[in-house]
Amino acid sequence: MSIVRSRRCEDYCSLQVLKKARSLNPRGDGRPLISLLAGDILGAGAFYEAQRRRDHAAHLFASFGLWSAASDTLKLAASSRNRWENSCLDHVRTALAEALKERGKWRECIDLYSSVRPQEGLIEAYFFSEKYDELEELANAIPDGNKELLFRAAQLLAASGKGSASAAAFLKAGMPELAVDAALEGAEWAQAVSFARQHCDKDKLDKIATTYKIAVQHQSKNCNNMDIVEAFLNIGAFEAAAQELTSLPSRLLHVQNPQRQRKMHVSAALLVRQNRLSRGSAKDSEERKKSIGDVLQHAIFTFFVVSTYPNGELVQLSASQ
Repeated sequence: MSIVRSRRCEDYCSLQVLKKARSLNPRGDGRPLISLLAGDILGAGAFYEAQRRRDHAAHLFASFGLWSAASDTLKLAASSRNRWENSCLDHVRTALAEALKERGKWRECIDLYSSVRPQEGLIEAYFFSEKYDELEELANAIPDGNKELLFRAAQLLAASGKGSASAAAFLKAGMPELAVDAALEGAEWAQAVSFARQHCDKDKLDKIATTYKIAVQHQSKNCNNMDIVEAFLNIGAFEAAAQELTSLPSRLLHVQNPQRQRKMHVSAALLVRQNRLSRGSAKDSEERKKSIGDVLQHAIFTFFVVSTYPNGELVQLSASQ
């Protein structure tokens, strides 16, 4: 019984469509509908193009999967100034770009996505076509307020192995914790330390220092405490370097003189202070690097003397050294 009713309903709808078609002017607005009923989709689109309603034609072609015809119509409609028409054409461009993405035609897909806003589709097209440099440039051009787009770009940059760019995108999106994590995954230790110091709490900075120390020890099994200190200074982790230095006297069992140990603590404090001053006053990275190296070399020499000659006198350190 239900099958009979459905057939009657289909027949009724078909009759209504035919009645509507008969009432239309075959030479006017009713012509494209009559052409569609007859299966002439290209003829219906041609009528819209002749009437300068290219948005209707492009939407019609895209709806029936005629992507080549839709692409040609979009090229003709590129000079359209009407806001509504542009909005409609953007939907057609997006649909056409999605179809090209499924077919793996990335060149045409990127061209279409480049003219559509928002550009989430373009971000994914750059990623899947392995154009990672273009993806990074696009992420840098995204305004700070567009958090969703920045978040998506940061995710794809992290997946493509660009840890520094991913961290910068996460930070622009207002997600400093994710920015630090992205920098760590990309082995961008200096960037992770800088972001953690500026935007996170002390616990995050301590976790980075602990992870970095383990990584340094794993990379070089013969590294000593001063190697770890130097590694901390290279990434700007001055607090971790000072903590490592202040723990050194307790590890040198033959240095039991409290005055000697106190001087070693002062040496550690001066080392960190000198590095901070050099960071703030150096004009370029080369001068900064040289200043850090000089102070580090002096500290290494000081601790070497204390650990090697336990009965010798420690050289007096001053703020000017």
